[in-house]
Amino acid sequence: MTDETVSPKRKSMVIAYLLWVFLGVLAAHRFYLREKGWIQLVTVILFGVGIFWVVADLFLIPGIVKKKNEGEL
Repeated sequence: MTDETVSPKRKSMVIAYLLWVFLGVLAAHRFYLREKGWIQLVTVILFGVGIFWVVADLFLIPGIVKKKNEGEL
């Protein structure tokens, strides 16, 4: 056994992508990652540009997860 422990503050890329797939338009993945999800949610509600956010986040999620997990150290 190792002495490594999993911190509850670390973010999982798998969970982020699952939230993105099933609730991406509602910004669930951004709320999970504590990244200004309300901005995405408001623009979707007001302007209906949800697909832009969903496609952009496909490429942004890995960097956001890495930033959040490195910021924890």
